[in-house]
Amino acid sequence: MNKVKWCLNVKRGVKLIKPNENLSKSYIKKAEDSLISMRANLREGITDWASSAAYYARYHILYALFMKCGIKSEIHECTLEIAKVVFSEFIQASRIKQLEKAKIQRINLQYYTDRLVEKNELDQNMETAGDFVMELKGIIESFDEERIEVIRRKIRDFM
Repeated sequence: MNKVKWCLNVKRGVKLIKPNENLSKSYIKKAEDSLISMRANLREGITDWASSAAYYARYHILYALFMKCGIKSEIHECTLEIAKVVFSEFIQASRIKQLEKAKIQRINLQYYTDRLVEKNELDQNMETAGDFVMELKGIIESFDEERIEVIRRKIRDFM
């Protein structure tokens, strides 16, 4: 919970903004495009970029949910923390774990040449990215004004 408070008070951290359906749809498109990129990179054997695209597919669909609810976060760690704490009723903990693992994998492959990723971990990341996006897309579509207000109230309670 202290991390949530920090995220709400740090520059570029979590802020409540006006819910924005158009931005939400734009981030859904980015998530879908990231899945296309992931598959294209996989076909070409470019695993570091495939891994990055798998992570961003998940991150963008999560951010689409944030935009639907009017939540801005420019710090990935804060986005993940809010997802864990505020959206736990809607997003399974296992899905958040997938996102966290995808983030670590992306960092290891994108920024380091000496950090290897097990093939089965890479395969699992690629195989579950599409399901993650589809599941969160369904959650986004189910959110109405009442549910959005409940989420916003949860965030205000931390302020």
